[in-house]
Amino acid sequence: MVSFRRTKLQFTLLFVVAVVIIDAGGYPVLSQTTNLKKVTWLNDGLIMAGTQEPLIFRIRRGSYGLGTDVVERYAEQYTEENVKKLAALGVNVFHTNIYKGFGMEAERDEMEMIKKFSILVHKYGLKMSTYLQWGTMMYETFFNEIPEAKNWVQVDQLGHPILVYGNGQTFRYTPCFNNEGYKTYFKKIIRFAVEEAKSDFIHFDNFFLCHEPESCHCSVCIAKFREYLRTKYNDITLKSRLGFTNLNNVFPPQVDMWRAPWIWNTIEDPLMQEWIDFKYKSLGDALAEMAQYIKKMNPEVVVETNPNGISGTNSGLSGFGGLDYQQILNSTEAFWTEEGNDPKIDNNGVLINKIRSYKMARHFNNILLSYWQESVPTPVNNMLQFAEDMAFNQTIGYLGGFNIPEEVKKYLDFYRTNRDDFRQTTDVADVAVLRSYHSMLYNTLSTHQSTILFEQALIQAKIPFDIIFDKDLTDLSKYKVLILANQESLPDRSIDLIRNYVKNGGALVATENTSLYNEWRRRRLDYGLADVIQVHYAPELNWREKRTIYGNGRIVYIPEIIPASPVPNPGEYFTSKYWKLAQNWQQLISAVDWACKDDLSIAVESPLTVVMNLVKQQATGNYYIHLVNYETSVPVRNIKISLKSPTTRKINSITMKSPDLFTSTQLSFKEENGRLVFSVPELQIYSLISLE
Repeated sequence: MVSFRRTKLQFTLLFVVAVVIIDAGGYPVLSQTTNLKKVTWLNDGLIMAGTQEPLIFRIRRGSYGLGTDVVERYAEQYTEENVKKLAALGVNVFHTNIYKGFGMEAERDEMEMIKKFSILVHKYGLKMSTYLQWGTMMYETFFNEIPEAKNWVQVDQLGHPILVYGNGQTFRYTPCFNNEGYKTYFKKIIRFAVEEAKSDFIHFDNFFLCHEPESCHCSVCIAKFREYLRTKYNDITLKSRLGFTNLNNVFPPQVDMWRAPWIWNTIEDPLMQEWIDFKYKSLGDALAEMAQYIKKMNPEVVVETNPNGISGTNSGLSGFGGLDYQQILNSTEAFWTEEGNDPKIDNNGVLINKIRSYKMARHFNNILLSYWQESVPTPVNNMLQFAEDMAFNQTIGYLGGFNIPEEVKKYLDFYRTNRDDFRQTTDVADVAVLRSYHSMLYNTLSTHQSTILFEQALIQAKIPFDIIFDKDLTDLSKYKVLILANQESLPDRSIDLIRNYVKNGGALVATENTSLYNEWRRRRLDYGLADVIQVHYAPELNWREKRTIYGNGRIVYIPEIIPASPVPNPGEYFTSKYWKLAQNWQQLISAVDWACKDDLSIAVESPLTVVMNLVKQQATGNYYIHLVNYETSVPVRNIKISLKSPTTRKINSITMKSPDLFTSTQLSFKEENGRLVFSVPELQIYSLISLE
């Protein structure tokens, strides 16, 4: 009896110590990112054009998009006339292929051709962007060159090779970047691109991890997963995490695909949580290693990849991507999104946009590249895409292939003419929306739904905000309001930082189950922020909105964000068709206004179909207001704007420019109670307002 009681006590103490130790940190083990400094030539903005599929791939892929003139059409890209045409349009980066995954021997002829073509591109003052296939091994030719590469393939839980595009392209296996052999080979391709082809811009394609049940279970990944757990935890914390300490028979979790892992709304299995963490870190480490390798050869080469943007689908278990932006975008200076979400008002009145992705790019000092020309149906949609680019990307990004529509050229000309107004600006944001790692990772639906709907309300209400991540909680001094939209899984360390922010005068708006769980998604007895929000967890109580004071800060707790669209079906994600403004969106905005004492930097009176971005230029101190009208068929007139007057410099003039109106107009303004007040007479699609 005594022995049993002592053992129970020892176990209890062991568990308590473990919890204390893990809560002292609580953040994920991040990849060894490079913390890149943006290359100097990107300060002039980015206008990229070109295509990327080599001839060998076009032929092997088959009839999809393939005509009898495939060779002739391919050759047209690599002419001096084509380069001259793009240079005349203002393109500063020519994008093309250099390696698709067939192996260097199979692709040698085309690689050598690109090497020579690079000389021509540089002759006309353009930078050279080269496409390197990150996630494909075309085994039919690759295995001939490197027989041992059969051991470099990602295999699923049954030991079967994982295909990149499922049954669509059966000749494409997925390589494992945990395998040192493959990484060594891949560096040879990178060296060719940088040193021989003189590439200025490296694009890594197919940059994602396959979702369950098709994640890699090769022997290298198994060994590294066990090593990851042993490094991350000691025996005490590992016992608390998994219940045991011997990892010799721990394997990546096996998933019964008949039980549809892609419809799991939450991830509760601790080993599955750790497996996803491990995959994220592995991908981030591999990218950081390649970025460092590139920068050692030439620090002025841009590193870019395609993790996609924020679209409601990038969940930890089964969404497209299988990656964590915190561990990726510190190693890049640009990234590609193929999320769709071309700007428009859809048939259900949803304002569809890529603004979240642009904001994330800006947060990590990246430029966003997005397909647009091929996917939008009308000239006015093309112009709207360009308007969104200029407003939120502060540059054009990807212009398209080689045939630029006429209606787009006036927007391109506008950007080139006014390029000085877009250089080296930073977004002005009063509000920060937290996307916490564990909340967004271990819950695949409700946290995404709440966060996206709150962001959508801010976008359409024209409240300037940033998207932030866990590490940003260490310094929130620039923000007046922090928004926690159902950020349910927060470590104690994050809670302490948030508490101190509010105590020292910061404002907080929290919703639903924020802070109810810790970073392992273990439910607390009460909200971790209960003392701050002054609401206690009690499922039987029907809480209403509560406004209160904590220290020097104001707090609003909102028990529910009510969707206006039906909740997604099992297996669906909170994609843009569900982004209709929440039924209580005005309550959300009212909470933000009250929390910051109605002291937002800017107020814009216009329809909900108009969006706004406020930026400040570092060198001049000038402010710029970008306005975009998504209801393109209905011009908006007499938009009233109230901007908090700068405290250090006086505004001398306010000028409105627009590619739609072909004019530059001086706007009259007045000062009232420390604010500049003026009106915009007309907005068709896009206007740029400069305050000098």
